[in-house]
Amino acid sequence: MPEVIIYEDADLQYPESAPFSASTEYPEFASLSHSLAPVTNEVYAAVRNTLAVLGLDRENFGTDKWNPLGKYIPPGGSVLIKPNLVHHSTYHVADKEVVLTNGSVIRAMVDYAVLACGLNGKVTIGDSPMMPADFDKIVDSLGLNKIVEYYKEHFDFTICLEDFRLIRGIYSETGYLEKVINVEANNHTDIKLRNTLHSHFESNFEVTDSANPAKTYTLHNAILTADCVINIPKLKTHKIAGMTCCLKAFIGASSNKNQILPHYRKGGSDTGGDEYEKETMLMKLKRHVLARLKKGPRIIFDICQILFAKYRDVALKTGFGKDLYGSMIEHGAWPGNNTLWRSMLDLNRCVMFGTTDGTVSEQKQRSVFSLVDGIVAGEGQGPFNPQKKRAGVLVAGDNSLANDLVCTRLMGFNWKKMNTFRKILQEGFYAEDVEDFQSSIDLIVRGRSTRDDSPLRSMFEHTDPLFNFQPPVGWDDVRITSASPERNGRLQPELSEAQ
Repeated sequence: MPEVIIYEDADLQYPESAPFSASTEYPEFASLSHSLAPVTNEVYAAVRNTLAVLGLDRENFGTDKWNPLGKYIPPGGSVLIKPNLVHHSTYHVADKEVVLTNGSVIRAMVDYAVLACGLNGKVTIGDSPMMPADFDKIVDSLGLNKIVEYYKEHFDFTICLEDFRLIRGIYSETGYLEKVINVEANNHTDIKLRNTLHSHFESNFEVTDSANPAKTYTLHNAILTADCVINIPKLKTHKIAGMTCCLKAFIGASSNKNQILPHYRKGGSDTGGDEYEKETMLMKLKRHVLARLKKGPRIIFDICQILFAKYRDVALKTGFGKDLYGSMIEHGAWPGNNTLWRSMLDLNRCVMFGTTDGTVSEQKQRSVFSLVDGIVAGEGQGPFNPQKKRAGVLVAGDNSLANDLVCTRLMGFNWKKMNTFRKILQEGFYAEDVEDFQSSIDLIVRGRSTRDDSPLRSMFEHTDPLFNFQPPVGWDDVRITSASPERNGRLQPELSEAQ
């Protein structure tokens, strides 16, 4: 049965200076002799405590033999650490603290990964950001270069930083495409995923053999040669999926942004699409204006983009003009989206079962362990424009679906109103634990808090909205209120519910 741990400390603060070393000498690192940070690093201690409370290598905790990730990573093994590196901060993308996995959380997991694989193992930090993202800016802003330099200087150990993208765009700050860079696919593998969940939409997305439908996803070999993938997503709302966490994070495992990676089907629900419920005049007007702007002088395009971003920010922060903004939202950003979850589940299968020969094995090829960075989270119009939400939580476990259900509850959302989770539970092949989920989601959630009155101690015994995240525009119905029954606190999928 899947097990999830929530660690909460409302006073947690990210340390400011990379490489984010621990400020306390811990016995498990006696053989590595890490240098200590001159100031207190509360986040490092919180990550350590989270792994300990989860019960990993319980019998050796507090000794020089404690190896919490040894359950997942063999000595001399290969590890991929996959944080959320989706985009650098710009005028249209919120601050790194809200959008990206914090470097201090990454550093702590790097240390425990190296402890498990040893200095003769291999550790890679990688992700596939959005096409316009500047990978160097992201890496620099998070202090990842300094973590790499620290390991090289102190242990002569090379940590690889990998931008998985095969196609990268050079954009202006206002989103004007200036150049496309194609990268040779020397270290990537095309995974032919048969029985893809998109198979009955092949006419919309990709021409396939109807008798043996296959969807191609390209993955970096750092994923496919790893013994373990350590997933470190950011806890955020998402305008298309409702929320983004462990499952959604593996959209970032796809290297080829030119491949069809379906997020929605074009058109409204009345025409067989799920881009929006009904097309509005404002949607048509926005598309027409944007098409004309892209053909005109760049200065006009830039000015209009900046003005629209300012309007969006005011509408979301104050509520003034929010309904007008909501009537322009398209591209699948509504609760009726019935496509994105398919891509999410396809890519999770590729990550767990994919091989370097391009096939998908029936046997799991690598373990996946997740640690969710919810110390500072994002609410509202995520994943790029969320507002800061100081939650002070870390959520950990080795079942991505279980982690996501717990995180959804923490956000104050009802997963039964979210297609992502209803559909994934119905499909029944996410992981070997899926039968437990289908019969009854009875998670072992052991919330540990520094506050005796924390509602996390009984999170499944009441209908308190907990952290009460503001959902994206159009998603208000997913919020839990005191009037929303939770079946006595147990999460039970209603598989017979009309979809």
